[in-house]
Amino acid sequence: MPKINKKININPESKKPEKQYINQGFSYIINEKGTRTSFETLAMLHHEGFATLAITRLNPKLLVQEMPELKHAKIYWLTTLEDETAIGPTDIEGIYNIVDKFVSDNPRSAIILEGLSYLAINASFSQAILLIQYIKDRVSTSESIFVAPLNKSALSKKEIEQISEEATVLESSREIMLEIYKHDEDYLEEES
Repeated sequence: MPKINKKININPESKKPEKQYINQGFSYIINEKGTRTSFETLAMLHHEGFATLAITRLNPKLLVQEMPELKHAKIYWLTTLEDETAIGPTDIEGIYNIVDKFVSDNPRSAIILEGLSYLAINASFSQAILLIQYIKDRVSTSESIFVAPLNKSALSKKEIEQISEEATVLESSREIMLEIYKHDEDYLEEES
């Protein structure tokens, strides 16, 4: 039998990656190593007029230094240290109450919870999932959007499935835009 020695060159960068669209009332997990795409998404939503809430492992002062556009965001530090902006990683109810009050006060809000792995280690994975479920339900009753960065490669298959049932998983390698701009994008593509 003859050997087929044909080489196929596939250059994924030559093809424009598909955009991902997010919508009000929905929750999203952004699959990424690190947090950059998630915080850029939060900044984009802030720029679009969403009130912004960040519950993060990053010291709020350092976060604002890194991303000055978040200086007007409400920021809580997910830590065991004593600080006026601190919330403990085992205080699942307290974290939910912060989100609930913020969404009540700001029905069009963008919320980021950065530190799901930290919550899973300090409380438990089931408690972290429970928190995502609570936030998902709360966000769905408003014009808010919830995002959380998470590295799926650090999770088991079962954990990925559980998270995927509660929130849409987006890839950090693809552009993220608000759903309201999808029709503009479609129109521009038809024009060209």
